[in-house]
Formats: sequence, structure tokens, C-alpha cells
Amino acid sequence: MHVVLGLQTGGLERVVLDLITHSSDDIKMHLVCLDEIWDNEDLLIDKCVPWSELHNYGRHKLRTIYSLVRFIYRYQINLIHTHNPGPHFYGSIAGRITGIPVVHTKHGRNYQKPYNRFWLNRISGFLSNKIICVSKDVKKVAVNIDKFPAHKLVTIINGVEVNRFAGVFMDRTKYLGINADIVIGNVGRIAWEKDHKTLLEAFSLLKRWGRECHLLIVGDGPMKDECVLLAESMGIQENVSFVGNRKDVPQLLACMDIFALSSVSEGTPLTLLEAMAAELPVVCTSVGGNADIVVDGVTGLVVPARDPYSLAKSLDMLILDKTMRVTMGGKGSERVRKEFSIKKTVNEYEALYKEILSQGSIVQKRSK
Repeated sequence: MHVVLGLQTGGLERVVLDLITHSSDDIKMHLVCLDEIWDNEDLLIDKCVPWSELHNYGRHKLRTIYSLVRFIYRYQINLIHTHNPGPHFYGSIAGRITGIPVVHTKHGRNYQKPYNRFWLNRISGFLSNKIICVSKDVKKVAVNIDKFPAHKLVTIINGVEVNRFAGVFMDRTKYLGINADIVIGNVGRIAWEKDHKTLLEAFSLLKRWGRECHLLIVGDGPMKDECVLLAESMGIQENVSFVGNRKDVPQLLACMDIFALSSVSEGTPLTLLEAMAAELPVVCTSVGGNADIVVDGVTGLVVPARDPYSLAKSLDMLILDKTMRVTMGGKGSERVRKEFSIKKTVNEYEALYKEILSQGSIVQKRSK
């Protein structure tokens, strides 16, 4: 049983959906949203996955725990898998009440102030069987900040469905109405941790240097309006497209020439893996698991965070060198196919599930 806040568009939510939709036939998945499902109901329906919306996250703590316990007994759940600190807290308590093992995936830092939820994480970690970290950096945070017991930590790197993004060809002028020599793209939630401000500042420098390029930003979030105003204040609004949340990400990636990720905090970003799977050269910041994905100078370029000039210079190198773009894009795709496939990730998760369940529980068989 996966426990999440909801299934809005985002990297964490994509990981949960991939674990559900690519699961083996001998494992039956369930989903509980502490708030609302928000999106992606069609995928759950296609996979015949039972789900429940509690609609009371953060308001009725005892009712939330009671609802989880009822769901566990109703569907005879054998293992609880939580995502986000809130679901981890409630799920670990429900697991202790019912005697069901709990695993938790830590997808990133989760909050801006390291000690904001220190007490909550300590309790959740104590009650959990295993805590999965999506990168080496996240594992360091889990040990040094969350104070999770080191013997409970396991690292499983995120993966993507490579064939969904490879070999897609689009006419961006017809598809998006963008007519530019080079399109630089970004996909992700427009929030503080993605630092779109630095990306816009770097793009502004490229325009000052006379580059005929366009910036395509895919996603939505709390800082979108601020970023739109920033682009206008820089006078680059005619060369920047904010297209919001989209389900046609493979097609949008095919409209790009370069992918840029300006984050100040990351776990193992799926958007970076997806861009590489689409054979795009990438420029990313040296935060979180980015450097574990991108081989600097081989599959892309890695720059310091919050440094618009360094980001602009690296983007400019790729703009001016088509051979470099093609070579890095090809090597990036090969690396993702070999090291970061969704099949590899799902196999590692399911091996962990079965290891824990072998201590006393039995993996439920999918009903025929």
C-alpha cells in the first residue's frame, strides 16, 4: 500500500505511479491519498488499482490514522510504503498499530529548514523497517539531518521508461509555434528549489550575447507568476514560453535542443533522466543526485548552483557546437538506458519488499 499526499504532477508522484504501473503480477498495489488524488486517476483505473482519498490531511490526525488502519484491514495489506514526511508519520504509526512493516522513500530534503520536522522524522524513522534514499546526497541528509538509523537506510536510484522518450520527432514550429535556432527547455515544478530565477537570468545573458534562442518552461507552481513578471522585467518575455503542466512531455522534449536544470535542491530528478533518454545534452547544477546522473563533459555539463553566468556560459558552449550537442545527447541516452531504467528500479524495490515480507508476511497474489 502506497501512502502519499496526492498525485499532483511531480517527480515524487511519477515515481509512485511507475512503481504501481510497472509492478510484477505477483504484487498487488493499493494507494491511499491523505488529501485528494488530484490527477492520474486514469492510470489507476487502467491498472485496476484500489485507492482511497481521506480528504483530511493535517486537520484530523487521529481520524487519519484510524482511516489508514481500516484500509489496511479491509484490503489485507502486507506492507506499507510511504512518501513525504507527513504520510511517513501517519503510515508508520498505522503500521505499528497493525503490525505491518513500513518502508519509506525519502525523495529529497523535503523542506527548506533542515530541523523544521526533526521530531516527526525521528519518530517515523524509529517505527519504519527500511528507509529508501534516491541518491547518495539524500542518504547523507537522512543520516546527518533526519538522524535516521544508518542500518535502516537503502539507496535505490530512480529510473525512467526510456522508450517513452527515445526516438520522438516533432516539428516545434507546428506543434508550439516556436521559430528559433535553438530551444532551451526545462521541465519541473516552478518552486523555490528549482530556482527558475537563475535560469531566466542566464537566458537573459544569452540574449544579450546575441544568441537566437528560445526558452521553453514546462510546469506550474507557486512561483510561476513571479517568474513571468521577472521575464517581463528583463525584456525577454517574447522569447520565453510558460506552457504549464502538460502530459505530452516526450513531445515537448523532442521540441528542445538543450535541457537546463537550475535547481538548488534535488534528489534524483526524473526530468533530468527523461531529457537524457530523449537524447538531449543537459546542463545542470551540482546539487543532490545530479552529479551522479550527469558525467560532466561527457553526457552534459555541471555548473554551480545560483550562478547565472556559469549556467549561461555552459549553455552557450552547446549552442555554438552542434557536434557537442549530438555527442553528449547520444552518450546520455546510452547511460540512462544502461543505468537508470525503470525496470531496474522496480526490480530493486520489489526485491526489498520481498526481503522484508519473507520475515513473516506473504506477498499478496494479484487476484485473477
